[in-house]
Amino acid sequence: MKGYLSICRLFVAALALFGMGISLIKSIYLVESFGSLFHIFAQFTYVSNFIVAMVLILVSLGKLEDKYILIPLPSIVITYIVFSLFISKGLDSEPLYNIIEHYLTAFYLMFDYIFFVSGRTTFLRSFIFAISIVLIYLIYVFIYGFIVGYYPYHFFDLNKETIENVVLLVLFINIAVIILFTAFFVFKVLQLALYEKIGINPFSNKKEAINLQKN
Repeated sequence: MKGYLSICRLFVAALALFGMGISLIKSIYLVESFGSLFHIFAQFTYVSNFIVAMVLILVSLGKLEDKYILIPLPSIVITYIVFSLFISKGLDSEPLYNIIEHYLTAFYLMFDYIFFVSGRTTFLRSFIFAISIVLIYLIYVFIYGFIVGYYPYHFFDLNKETIENVVLLVLFINIAVIILFTAFFVFKVLQLALYEKIGINPFSNKKEAINLQKN
């Protein structure tokens, strides 16, 4: 089971990187400028998908415990929520790379965390990493926008939106990240406590289960 799960995680990571690659190639081709690569870190979609891909690869290779999947989870869910509410014109009108970047990655990571992650992290340390992804991105995008005049999303554009509206949206995004992180964390704590109470361990492999029964 663990081997198949690692393959699945690597596959999703590859899909996320593939979606990013196609999107970047299209972006560079449309503006006919290699300089557009400087816009990469201004796109939260790229940032969140890249972090998810790296975490899944490290977990699959045994370099990182699966419980740390929680760290990029709020960010990729925010990517899905913001895109579907404020940007997308409908799922049927989106190209494949957009579906991968904004839907598939987010829903897979939620599914993986709920059904396959076998441990929980310490709240404070993981929360700092999770919220830092969003805070560092927001600091970067506004500094970058102020310098070059480029804002990746219309609702961040200080040339078109009022400061009050932008500040409110930034607060909303950060509050949403806090709520999502806390909800996922509490869910895993309750889930593991329930499994312990009823005496089952769905995360163990068959060999471990047989050994437990014998003992």
